[in-house]
Amino acid sequence: MKNSFIVTGLPRSGTSIVARLLLDNADSLTSELDFFSADAGNPDGYFELREIVKINNQILYWMNPHANFLNPPGGIDLLKAGEKWLHRHFLNEVGILSPDNDRTGPWSTAGIDTVKSLSYVMDKIQISSFAHHPFLIKDPRFIYTLPFWEMFLEHLQGDVMKLVIVHRGHKNVRASHRKLYGIFKGVDVDWNGYKIPACSWNRYHSLALLAQQQIQAMVPEKNIFQVQYELLTDEKHQQDLMEFTGSSIDFTKVRGNK
Repeated sequence: MKNSFIVTGLPRSGTSIVARLLLDNADSLTSELDFFSADAGNPDGYFELREIVKINNQILYWMNPHANFLNPPGGIDLLKAGEKWLHRHFLNEVGILSPDNDRTGPWSTAGIDTVKSLSYVMDKIQISSFAHHPFLIKDPRFIYTLPFWEMFLEHLQGDVMKLVIVHRGHKNVRASHRKLYGIFKGVDVDWNGYKIPACSWNRYHSLALLAQQQIQAMVPEKNIFQVQYELLTDEKHQQDLMEFTGSSIDFTKVRGNK
């Protein structure tokens, strides 16, 4: 039985460096799908697959047309919402598209499109699951969207899905958000097409932490590892992560805590 990994956490918490560390030991589907390119925000790369991000953006839109990865949906039971979404758009557990006779509102079309995209991506993951090595997918959006993937992930053949959640000191995360995205300054922001309304850091942070707690309820505790970004240079933390993944990791890629 093989282990496969989902890496998630708040944006700017260090998910990209953790994904980079683990990718040396995982078949990450790069032969089938493309990563987003590196840029000034992440000069070493994001290690996020375009199709995964597209799906997660569609799911966020379904929950709230104004939601995005920097403007989390609030007041939602993610586990119940995921179950409702799956039942609404599927006839049965093998993923047959539902005609959905009760479609109302623009989110319904987004839901059907998302189902098609999910089916496509999971076909690729199914192929990967027969390989000799596990796969890894990474996206901070999973802290809100993972319950919507549950049915698909259950059909991975022979794989144990493990969840890696990355944490970073909240002051450092907030400072990185302000520097890169220009948010939490009391004004609305339009960043790369994402509409981000003015909101307080406390509201954003509390909603994100609540979402993380909800997704942790989906996965057995033994299959969850909490990475502390500031401890990636700590030998004990490194050893714990390697034991969890079952493989050696080259930690020389960690440049230090910025």
